[in-house]
Amino acid sequence: MSIEQARALAISDSHEEQERVWFESPSYDHDPRSLRAMQTHGHVRSTDRLARFVGLESYEAAGGGIVRDLFGEDTSTFLSDQPLLTRLAMDAVEQSVGPLKIEGWKWAETSLEPSVIYSHNGYGRIFPQTRQLTEDEQAELSALGESFDEVQAQIEAYAEDDAAIEADEA
Repeated sequence: MSIEQARALAISDSHEEQERVWFESPSYDHDPRSLRAMQTHGHVRSTDRLARFVGLESYEAAGGGIVRDLFGEDTSTFLSDQPLLTRLAMDAVEQSVGPLKIEGWKWAETSLEPSVIYSHNGYGRIFPQTRQLTEDEQAELSALGESFDEVQAQIEAYAEDDAAIEADEA
């Protein structure tokens, strides 16, 4: 066993878990990354968007377990109770619905996955559609274009250090 493999196994405090991972995995799977992954397969990384949304302090205050890699970096911190993390995230999202209803929104539904809301209620994404401009809109667009061209020509006519250019640009 190399020192890197031993460091990977040290992510678990349980000697039984370390032995299980070492002896029950095939020898070609004994690289440090695989050993670490086998011990944390049910955990959530602290850098995961759900973990960052809830926050480590809130998660720990609710009784969630934290697994830290003794030899790792900040990205080697894991949250061991995924159901608790999901519940805390849903609670936070549901609390955000109250102010929306006060503002007058008639319908609000919470979900951690946006695709669930759309497929759940039969709503889908609305894609933009191009349409022909009306005569009035086309006339206004043409007038704005001409006005822009006039101002652009005026600004380009000035010498490079002319003081009047700033007034026209404004």
